[in-house]
Parts: sequence; C-alpha cells; structure tokens
Amino acid sequence: MTAWYQPFMLAVALVWLFATGRDRPAARIVFVATVASFLLVELVTHRIPGAWKLVVPGAVETLTILALLRWARGITGFVQVACLAVAWLAHLLCYLDVKLGTNMVYDHYRALIGLVSLAQILAFHDTLTFNLSRVAAWFGSLGVRHSGAVRAASVGHSVLQHSRAPKL
Repeated sequence: MTAWYQPFMLAVALVWLFATGRDRPAARIVFVATVASFLLVELVTHRIPGAWKLVVPGAVETLTILALLRWARGITGFVQVACLAVAWLAHLLCYLDVKLGTNMVYDHYRALIGLVSLAQILAFHDTLTFNLSRVAAWFGSLGVRHSGAVRAASVGHSVLQHSRAPKL
C-alpha cells in the first residue's frame, strides 16, 4: 500500500462524515469503495502474482462507477465517475504494460493514481467550501482575522458556486 493511501482514506472518511446533502451519496459510495479496495489489497491482491492483481482494482472501480451512476446522479457523482474512469484506464494500461513488456504507464502508475485520488477529494466541492466557510466563521467569532491579502472571490469560486445553499 502506498504512503498516500492512508491519508486518502482519512480524507474520504472526513468528507463522508461532514458531507453536505448534495455530496453525501457520492461520499458514501466512495468511502465504501475505498475501504473495500484497501481490504482487497491488504488481504487478497498482494498474494496474486503478476499482472492479474491489477484486475481487482479495475473491478472495484467498475462497481463503484455503476453505484455512482445509480445512486449519486449529481455533479459530484459524475465527476467521481470521470476520476474513476481515469483510474480504470490506468489499471488497464498498467496491466497491458506488464503483459506486453512495455512501459507506457507502469513507472508512473502510483503518481497517476495519487493524482486521481486528489481529484476525487477536490470533487467534493460543496462539502469542502461549506466546511471551510464554517471553520472561517468559527475563527472569525474567536476574533481571528485574516490579513486581507485575498479579499476578492476567485474565478473558480464564481464558476463553481451553486445557486442552492448546501444542506447538512
């Protein structure tokens, strides 16, 4: 198991724990898939020799994509599907690398999966912005003020801002 996977699991658990109503279905599915993937890697795939061990995460990603398309049909679910499709393709290309003796993805596999994991966390935009605004409000109520270096909303904020207020 790579060094970034445990922090990823913790981040997914925190996202699920503090998810807004819009993100909650996708967060639940991603959390369950993350725990299942961890258990499969720790208990099953480390015993499988060769390229076949890459089939297991591909199967988990396929099931997760199907679950997201069924029970999390919102923007967060669709972004998660896109992230998992990239991970699925990486597993397929890595499998082909091992079988064919090539090196298109194999050396960059862990970095690519790490980037997909980061994108998955950032895809929970509603949850992240809602909870960060709550933390900022809490610090504000304590009298802690920011320096004012960044006062204007970013371009991304106006593009990604939703018209409905997130619900807990």
